[in-house]
Amino acid sequence: MQIDHARFLRDARRWQTYDQRTQAKRVAQANVAAQEAAVRQAELDLEFTELRAPVSGRGTLGQIARRLLAVRPAKGDLGAHSWSSLS
Repeated sequence: MQIDHARFLRDARRWQTYDQRTQAKRVAQANVAAQEAAVRQAELDLEFTELRAPVSGRGTLGQIARRLLAVRPAKGDLGAHSWSSLS
């Protein structure tokens, strides 16, 4: 039985190309699945996120800054200052 060498090589290249493209498709599908999982994790993280305002009410930037950082003399220390937040 005689083998057509050119035809054999052509078929081998086709199968190699097919295998490469099939593998590339699997890799792309895995990447999509990983990105979808990352999106779902971010959505879950967002569901458990709670934002709280450090200061209640409304005011100008200066008023809010004074509420957040009030300069008070430290007890027993003349001239020294400590930073504390006001409620």
